[in-house]
Amino acid sequence: MLPWTVGFEIWRLQVEAWTIAAASPVVIGLRLSRAWRHGGDPADREWQRMVSEKMLAVTEAQARLASIWFSPTAAPDIARAARDARSVLNPYSRRVRANLRRLS
Repeated sequence: MLPWTVGFEIWRLQVEAWTIAAASPVVIGLRLSRAWRHGGDPADREWQRMVSEKMLAVTEAQARLASIWFSPTAAPDIARAARDARSVLNPYSRRVRANLRRLS
């Protein structure tokens, strides 16, 4: 693999991680403000949704990690490791982006 490809994959992983880190507090704040503003049943539904989304994201990430870990074709390649790490972050990233669109 070309050296620039390895750097590019590592850069993409960093961007993905920073995007999740920057957007997550915004989503949390939007959820809290919506729950406090509306209260009652809408707030309860939002809390239930938040917990179920987190459980689904963890389950998806664990399944992806297990499929990578036990893959017979896994090679010691830094670029592949960065791509695999990005794919493990993907369930979290998708949900953070979707919640940001839904709540803003």
